[in-house]
Amino acid sequence: MPHWYIVNEDDGIVRREPTLGALVRWALIAYDGWVLPGKKRVRDGHYRYAIGEDRDNHLLVSVFRRDVLAHAAYDLAQEPLYPYPDDPWQLGPRGSGGHADDEQED
Repeated sequence: MPHWYIVNEDDGIVRREPTLGALVRWALIAYDGWVLPGKKRVRDGHYRYAIGEDRDNHLLVSVFRRDVLAHAAYDLAQEPLYPYPDDPWQLGPRGSGGHADDEQED
């Protein structure tokens, strides 16, 4: 069974799930909304969903099937921001550690 991924340009791989339905359900809760009309099939295995409250307040979410993502500009080896199957809302190390250029002063 192929995995499905939510990705974005800023964070790379955000979440991975074994089915498209499970990934969309996760996104609905994570992004606090519902799928708005207008799901767009970019190509087989790559979709864009508008998730939010209404057309004026929504987020476009890019969803890829694993084999399609392998040919896109994303690194399949990158750990998702939300990597835990048993705790899907917990940020992983990549999401909770900050960036090297965000060092705190002593």
